[in-house]
Amino acid sequence: MKILLISEHFPSKNNTKFTGGVEAKNFFVSKYLANKNKVNVITTDPGASRIEKINEVMVHRIGNIGYKASSGSILDRINFVIKAIKESRKIEADIVEGSNFITHFIAKIISKQKNIPSVAWYPDVWLKTWLKNGGVVGVFGEILERWNLRNGFDVYIAISKSTAGKLKKYTNKKIHVVYCGVDHSEFKLGKSDKEINKTILCVTRLVAYKNVKDLILAFAHVSTKQHYARLLIVGRGPEEASLKALVRN
Repeated sequence: MKILLISEHFPSKNNTKFTGGVEAKNFFVSKYLANKNKVNVITTDPGASRIEKINEVMVHRIGNIGYKASSGSILDRINFVIKAIKESRKIEADIVEGSNFITHFIAKIISKQKNIPSVAWYPDVWLKTWLKNGGVVGVFGEILERWNLRNGFDVYIAISKSTAGKLKKYTNKKIHVVYCGVDHSEFKLGKSDKEINKTILCVTRLVAYKNVKDLILAFAHVSTKQHYARLLIVGRGPEEASLKALVRN
């Protein structure tokens, strides 16, 4: 099968760093799918070349349009939409998937132009919370997500039963729950001891809606009884300074 994935960001062959969970999902899923399928990815970030092959996946880079995954302007994202749709005309595909609100829109347009099925991978439904979670750019997100859900996809993939429940309020299309996974080959497990057994690891962007503050406050109570326990938070974001201050307090 010829599969086309649309991803705002995708690591290069020389720099396997992720901006967030959506990009990581796209990287590992495309790697897995390429074992038995022909996979193309359209993304923004510059790499070794405009089109490069990574893990048997053809990655089409339409140029760095200068925005971060969590803080891009409306004009930046419109630019991405236009360039991605144009790039897709050069790629043969039997199915197309978008994995966030911008790429949902792009995938739907591509599916109509090529007359192929469309899939929306859904981490969460943000309707009525866009302003709170995304600031001014949230107005654009609210409009775009409503358009996406109204026009519908052939299939939705939700990462949890909670997300699937939210989707059912807005669509009667097929919804499959596929939980987030782990590639065990990416990790090396050390010897088990009391300290390791009581380690909590949180890997996330440090933004308000991720509720890392609640995790820190909860752990403050846990650590009074579990003296070997430790909490490791890995990530960057606008909440970093305030979260560090909370930990010190």
